[in-house]
Amino acid sequence: MVVHNAVEQRLGSFQRGLAPADGSGMSRENQVSTETLAKWLASFDLNDPAGIAMLDSLATPGNGTLRNRFKEDHSLGASIHAKSGYILGVCALSGYIIPDQKTWNSNASDHDAHSLSFSIIVNGVKGSVKGAKKMQEAIVFAAINYVNEN
Repeated sequence: MVVHNAVEQRLGSFQRGLAPADGSGMSRENQVSTETLAKWLASFDLNDPAGIAMLDSLATPGNGTLRNRFKEDHSLGASIHAKSGYILGVCALSGYIIPDQKTWNSNASDHDAHSLSFSIIVNGVKGSVKGAKKMQEAIVFAAINYVNEN
């Protein structure tokens, strides 16, 4: 009930895509939709203390849970702040894409106005999650290209 309340507090309503079994995030009975995760991430103002703390808590390519992720050089034009997760058969990646200042000609500290929250969960993975991770990275790179072009 605590997880439901915390999410409802940020999003303002009950979320159908949320069924927590415990607070660990490691139970097969925990269920959350990518829509709910992305909305929850988007609810943070990345210029306020809570949003800054959220952003700072997430890994960036080459660090933390993204230590071995996003190694291809795509001349990003954006920074990625995300958390990956894995339990047998499930591979997740959720976080933010923040375009570089030069990409959107705005105040560098105004992350919130131009950031994109995302959540990609792949269920039913048989064997290695290598393919799922590559697909997640390709989706994030495509989103970055989209943001940079628009």
